Amino acid sequence: MHKKDRISRFRVLPYQSVLKLVVTDDIPKSVKGNHPRISDKTCDCAGMTVWDDNDLEIYLCRDGLTHGVITHEIFHATHRAMQIAGDTFSEKHHEPYAHIAGYLADNIYSRLRKWGVRVK
Repeated sequence: MHKKDRISRFRVLPYQSVLKLVVTDDIPKSVKGNHPRISDKTCDCAGMTVWDDNDLEIYLCRDGLTHGVITHEIFHATHRAMQIAGDTFSEKHHEPYAHIAGYLADNIYSRLRKWGVRVK
């Protein structure tokens, strides 16, 4: 049975980005609905992060969702948010990335708990 997609948006502070979190049973269908140029092969995964300008979107597959998948997508979103802010990751300058990743993790896990989404 296909459940309705769960969608939430929140600002990636203090940067200009807005993150849209989508938990779905069908990543290809959900992504293609918003990004028709993305191929089905690209969408064949447990999670996916896409962006347009300053807007970030994380798509997570409800079935078999793991902490590793969530962490993987948080990394992509963190990297892109920092690119938007004009920052470059380096060995000497990585603390802002850790703060953004933690902020995203707190918000994503809070929404997953609120929605009753099980993470394995």
